[in-house]
Amino acid sequence: MLGLSTVCKKAAIVLGVIALAACGGGSSGSSTKANANDTTNITQAQTIFSGQVYDTGFGPVAGALIQIADQSVITGVNGTFSFTMPNTNTEVTVLAKKNGYVTSAKQVPIFSGKTTDLQIQIFEYQAKDSFAASVGADIAT
Repeated sequence: MLGLSTVCKKAAIVLGVIALAACGGGSSGSSTKANANDTTNITQAQTIFSGQVYDTGFGPVAGALIQIADQSVITGVNGTFSFTMPNTNTEVTVLAKKNGYVTSAKQVPIFSGKTTDLQIQIFEYQAKDSFAASVGADIAT
């Protein structure tokens, strides 16, 4: 005959196996279900907006200010710039500014998760001779 402690141990083992099976564990064919709210393994695509600013001779324009909404960057030595944008489909107004150049404005569509590349040409500001000659001139009365 089995002692009371042996019976209790066997009962505990049996209950443990039942509990393990009820929880989906202990079998080699079990699968792990993913939590629908767990986004640790999901990589969101980034929306990148980049480009280059060049002058009328197609040379790069370094130091130009590029503005999109409330974001701005300065072009590098090769005239390039880059923004990381929110992942939405939208249309933005891009401004390219630099002292001595006429400001350029363009409407550009942005597509979520995609890279948009834009080439912007800006023109040197040139004062008209007639305006320059009339500055400071005396007016006869």
